[in-house]
Amino acid sequence: MTAPQAVRRIFELVAESGTSDQDLNTLFAALTEDFQGALDAAGDEANMPLDQEPAQVNDDLEVVRGRAGI
Repeated sequence: MTAPQAVRRIFELVAESGTSDQDLNTLFAALTEDFQGALDAAGDEANMPLDQEPAQVNDDLEVVRGRAGI
């Protein structure tokens, strides 16, 4: 997604028949923006504390954080 309005927004894309939307910026702008640097998306439940995640999950998160400069 190259639309600036799509940054830090989580959505589910479902293919349907019919005409395609031409103005995706309006669709993205209506979505709730995720918090900068957050692991969960906006609206996600805080249901798994990091200290209870498997070691592999935390290792993977560290790799991703390093790549993102977080």
